[in-house]
Amino acid sequence: MESSKFIIPEIPTSGLARNFEPPPVTIIGSFSNDSKQNFIDGAQNLKYVEFFEGTKRVFYDLNKAIDYEMYERYERDYIPRRKEANTNLAQLLQWINLHDKEFLRSRPDFVMLRSVMEKVATTSYHCRFIDYWRLGAIKKNGTIYFQQIITKEQLERKMDSIMIKPTAWGYMFKKFILADEPNEQPDPRRKVSPGVGGYAVLKTIIGGHNVLYSTKLDGVCAKEGYDLMEMNPKKHLQMLNNCHLVVLKTCSKIQQNKLQHWGFRKNKSRRWWVQGALGGVSNFVVGYRDDVTGLVRDVENIPIQDLYKKFGSGWYGETGFQFLGDFLSQVKQRVLEDETVYVFSFNRNHQMGPGFEVNFEVSDEGSQYFLSNL
Repeated sequence: MESSKFIIPEIPTSGLARNFEPPPVTIIGSFSNDSKQNFIDGAQNLKYVEFFEGTKRVFYDLNKAIDYEMYERYERDYIPRRKEANTNLAQLLQWINLHDKEFLRSRPDFVMLRSVMEKVATTSYHCRFIDYWRLGAIKKNGTIYFQQIITKEQLERKMDSIMIKPTAWGYMFKKFILADEPNEQPDPRRKVSPGVGGYAVLKTIIGGHNVLYSTKLDGVCAKEGYDLMEMNPKKHLQMLNNCHLVVLKTCSKIQQNKLQHWGFRKNKSRRWWVQGALGGVSNFVVGYRDDVTGLVRDVENIPIQDLYKKFGSGWYGETGFQFLGDFLSQVKQRVLEDETVYVFSFNRNHQMGPGFEVNFEVSDEGSQYFLSNL
């Protein structure tokens, strides 16, 4: 396997403005999946959020109707399939094959999942959540397709039993917030199979490169002046571009009192922001839970620009986007031959000087090693 290295310089933060706005994102499609990760074309699983401002008092019992033994079995059996699904492009490629005219109209330089973009962009923040990544790339008809490569150990790694309850609470919180239709109220008693999801297909420009990618949708609400009762995005996909995309988070009540803490600023806040900025998200709805009782009494709506202004002390959104753009430029210079697999990897322990060292390899295993359904 031929290999080499290149350095992406660290972007200086001196002189950068605090009002950076990420590149605009356009929704061009949507797909869903069922609990067995089967592909469904369209926004069948789209959910809706009732808009509110600031913080509101609530009484959500996140222990309500949760069978923790069932949920633990689900996590044990489902997590490996979800990890595998989250690292390959199978469903996005299915959408592309069904909507080839829209794809050709966009004709992207790169195709990938949002999670891949997030890993690369967050690298420049020295974030403890991102210490290693390995990406495969293959070129076809002028477009470079990215896919995360994970090891067998990563695929089979089980969730720590300590995390089962908070994860189940996050699943339950969505049932209190999300409704199936714009005219309905959330019903925490309704049965929702874990693993069911809705996704948006997006396009944007990063560092001069046209990128097409997919991201999971938590929920949407209409922008001012639009009525989802008249134009339901499930039937009128173009309406999604007239919606606020909302991400749901749960956070310990103890953490709520420590949101100004450097740990939140340095790691979690920038990870949330990068996820939202790349996904076209406008708002985060955060439920603050009591870790003893599982009760949520406060829910806060945080616009993404407020998250940046409030918690972005010491980091700049612009540097992550510049780093991602520089990385894509380096990739474009190296991925030259069709049907050849190129592998790019980063290990935090191998960082050299004022820059980020990326390993570059040309695989001997051929295209069957990667994106066999391309």
